[in-house]
Amino acid sequence: MNYALIPTNKYVFRIQLHSKCKSIPNFCFGIFPKNKREKEFVGYSQMSYCERNNDWGISKIIKGRILNGDDYSRFTQKNIEIRVDLARRYLRASSYPGYSNVAVLDNPSRIEKDETYYFGIYLGRECNSVMIEDVQIVQDFDNRMG
Repeated sequence: MNYALIPTNKYVFRIQLHSKCKSIPNFCFGIFPKNKREKEFVGYSQMSYCERNNDWGISKIIKGRILNGDDYSRFTQKNIEIRVDLARRYLRASSYPGYSNVAVLDNPSRIEKDETYYFGIYLGRECNSVMIEDVQIVQDFDNRMG
């Protein structure tokens, strides 16, 4: 999935991730610049969250624990909300409902003001799937993520 983002809009993406994999899932989601859209998958953008390895990108925990929890080898379904505000260099992801685990972009300066960005999802394997539950453009974000 590639979704071009308008820099003046504030976005809320709600996705439901499913895995039937016997091993660790390898989902990734996030934003990436136009010049990397065809060349690299979203996980290399350093503005993403990856289920298997999340050492950079949306990795700075501000509430709770990491989004993949302590034992992601047993996860079959997960609901995630992603909030994007390019003008403010704001990128957050949270488990929902409940917003008990929240992570933010570790280095907001990676979001360059004059770049075109896309929202993307990478499934990794055939045993993974995603359902996009909702995409909203909002005036302001509520404070449920903290």
